[in-house]
Amino acid sequence: MPMDDPEVEELVRVFGKFARHALNQAEPEERSPFPAMFEELLGVDPLGLPTVRRSYPVWQHVNLQVALDALGADPDITSECVGLRGGWSHQTATFSELLSPRSDYRIGPVGYAYQPSGPDRRMPCIASAVFLLRGGAAPAALSVQYKSDRYDAGLFVEVMTVEREDAEGLLDRIDELMSARNVYRGAMLTVEPNRDSGLDIHFHPRPQVARTDIVLPPGVLERVEAQVLGIAMRRDALRAAGRHVKRGILLYGPPGTGKTLCVRYFATEMPEATVLVLSGGGLGLVGETCALARTLTPAIVVLEDVDLVAQDRDIRPGHPNPVLFELLNGIDGMADDADITFILTTNRPDILEPALSARPGRVDLAVELPLPDDAGRQHLLTLYGAGLDLRLADSARVVQRTAGMTASFFKELLRRAYLRALDESAETIDDRVINDALDELLAPVNSLNRALLTGPDPSRAEGVNEPSRAKA
Repeated sequence: MPMDDPEVEELVRVFGKFARHALNQAEPEERSPFPAMFEELLGVDPLGLPTVRRSYPVWQHVNLQVALDALGADPDITSECVGLRGGWSHQTATFSELLSPRSDYRIGPVGYAYQPSGPDRRMPCIASAVFLLRGGAAPAALSVQYKSDRYDAGLFVEVMTVEREDAEGLLDRIDELMSARNVYRGAMLTVEPNRDSGLDIHFHPRPQVARTDIVLPPGVLERVEAQVLGIAMRRDALRAAGRHVKRGILLYGPPGTGKTLCVRYFATEMPEATVLVLSGGGLGLVGETCALARTLTPAIVVLEDVDLVAQDRDIRPGHPNPVLFELLNGIDGMADDADITFILTTNRPDILEPALSARPGRVDLAVELPLPDDAGRQHLLTLYGAGLDLRLADSARVVQRTAGMTASFFKELLRRAYLRALDESAETIDDRVINDALDELLAPVNSLNRALLTGPDPSRAEGVNEPSRAKA
């Protein structure tokens, strides 16, 4: 159809009229409120102003929130929190995004993520918001963005001010508040790997273990106490004399002899210390944990079953062990005056890397925790029989039959004996009841269960597996 056709001209005229009418009737496009908001706050056009951005690991989210709360409580600062909506799910709302003419970010609800702040406690932490801060050194806009997905996990804080130095100063102050009010300080913690955010930190209740709960031959616990508690008590004098305070202890012995219980005892005796426990897959985080311990002194860093990552390099020559190097570097990197105790535990001291003990300040003391002797087993019988109606005429027989057994075995023995007494509508545990329970635990059919309670089958004294001769 030719363009000079009158019908075409009329069609173009009518369509144009329709288009203009449609544009006139349409609502004006919603504009981003943030450029005007920031200009009112800062007193100048925000486009082109300097911004400073810092990132933090996800596990610091709760400490950032504590710092922001402290900042908001400052009487010299007025803080307004503005939530965000819009944007792509994978984006972080940088000031460049908020100020862009094409930005689709708008004011919305403040986003929160609940993060652990103590044993059985969680704290609401801001995940997406902008703070408008007035007062203090200078007015500032502060953005908090928390991402937990595997592609962009992290915690991002950005500050915009008229002068860059003011933005740096505000972030420095937040860092100081995070350090001063760190919720991990003085806590009992385990550190585990997290595929998305690097590591997870879990709170645990502070243990309550009495010295009398630990059954060891005379002098053994005293040696470890002198290295852990003795140095802690004399840290100031040692520092004044130019002596190093950090120390390393290796506790070795069969499973169930009290290595973990000793750790729990020291955590009880040093309530001001931060206790960081690594085991299993968490041992690969020794570098990050050492860095964390440096900020949370006094601290105890526990590496359970350290032989998993500190195997003698001669066993597999040519196979590098990066975790071992991290462990050695982590210990060596601690300042001599850092009040940090490394407690390493193992059932296999024979395969440990000699370099762990080749330099003072790594492992200063190695102590064997042996299987309990006769006196120790008598003590365990009394310890785990507390609260029960235990009436034994021949406790020596039980002690003889349990040669080679550990505390966990006695704990289960007394539990089973009590259950047997209840089955007989009684609560008294006499010689017959406890020996019947002992027969059950020592029976060949229970060899796997016994191994779980005592570790590898130890060589026991003659008569251990003999059936009970106790009379009712």
